[in-house]
Amino acid sequence: MKKAKVAVLVSLLLCFTVLAQPVRGEEDERESFGSEIWIGLTYPSGTFMNDSTQYLESWSSGILEAVTESGRMTHSLKKSIGISASYSYFFLGNFGFQLRADYIFRRDIHEDSNSEYTIDWRWNDATTGQASFDYPLQGSLYMTPLSFNLVFKLRDFMVTPTLSAGVTYMLGKLDILAPRGFGLTFTQGGTQKIEYLELLIDINDGFGSFGWNAAAGLDIKVGRQTVVSLGATYFKTKSVDIPWKVSPGLYSGILDSNISLEINEETAASITETMDPIHLKFSIIQFLAGIKVLF
Repeated sequence: MKKAKVAVLVSLLLCFTVLAQPVRGEEDERESFGSEIWIGLTYPSGTFMNDSTQYLESWSSGILEAVTESGRMTHSLKKSIGISASYSYFFLGNFGFQLRADYIFRRDIHEDSNSEYTIDWRWNDATTGQASFDYPLQGSLYMTPLSFNLVFKLRDFMVTPTLSAGVTYMLGKLDILAPRGFGLTFTQGGTQKIEYLELLIDINDGFGSFGWNAAAGLDIKVGRQTVVSLGATYFKTKSVDIPWKVSPGLYSGILDSNISLEINEETAASITETMDPIHLKFSIIQFLAGIKVLF
């Protein structure tokens, strides 16, 4: 996948270089501008986070010989667009630096995402039972890549290829809310029983991740100081793991609503430890189109 993305950028650069050659007798009047401001729309595609997380726990108590709890949360993301803005200053002819900020519009979790929970149990007399639940899961991912780049361009042509590369800091926030099941056993009137609760789990955390970016672009001059800019950028930043959190509180039983259990901070933390975190992994290719002003 990575090789394919690099090949796309290289192919774009080769095409742009051919297009940028001035036609004899049609070369535009050569003017040099030291600074550029660019703003445009973007379409990001690639890997953002894993599509599902799971948990599995087994335990026993008294005449309950075996209890197994398992769950799976699916959280695939919808597509979205974004906006981008940059300032470039050319301090050495065709070479310069660039400050760039991208804002990827909120990517909501798809409507068919859910939180599945299954509990299986076996008593010491070999009788068994099972219960399964399917809960809705909602959430969003917010991302803002901030970049500092070195930039190079072949100047003063009607069609000009550009290259840039540098460091990126991926700033963002993950917000997810979903229920999950939790099994327990208790004794009532001398009889051991099994019960399960509907706990509330969530993620509401910001994150930051350093990485790099590389871009190839094509500037098409439409005025003395105005350019239509097309291109593609590849972002790659360090992976981030964000754990689920169980909300402490008083929860009522599902089989018997008269049964309730206080989930304190310590119990909530131990439940969280059984759940895989959400793995954020940013490997994004972003296509863009916008307007550039030279001055």
